[in-house]
Amino acid sequence: MQKLYGSAICLLSERYKQINEYKLAKEHVYQAMQIFEDIGDTHGTAQCLQSLGNVLRMTYQYPQATVNLEKAIQMFEDIGHTLGVAQCLQSLGDVLQMTYQYSETTVNLEKARQIFEDIGDTHGVAQCLQSLGDVL
Repeated sequence: MQKLYGSAICLLSERYKQINEYKLAKEHVYQAMQIFEDIGDTHGTAQCLQSLGNVLRMTYQYPQATVNLEKAIQMFEDIGHTLGVAQCLQSLGDVLQMTYQYSETTVNLEKARQIFEDIGDTHGVAQCLQSLGDVL
């Protein structure tokens, strides 16, 4: 039951993010993350960290976005969730691009692109290639 509640709150956070209500998005993602941490749900916690990283990126809080995305990458790697790793690497690449760290941007986007390619996610591959084109 708690997992379902955490998922619902996380989904609500995503909706707030879509309508540019970033403060509400952050509040809800923190609430969902606490639920997932309390029940020991690593996947849910990692998804919340990913979502939080993206909200922080959208609000120009790049150092905090980087920290949260790196934590999410580690958690996704620990549980073998390659799609989550790729998505976070892609977001991290976007953060690094915004902070003019182009060589690190390229490394992260190439890693993400390769993972997307390995799992057959052509949309993810295309997004990474587009971002790489913006950097190069």
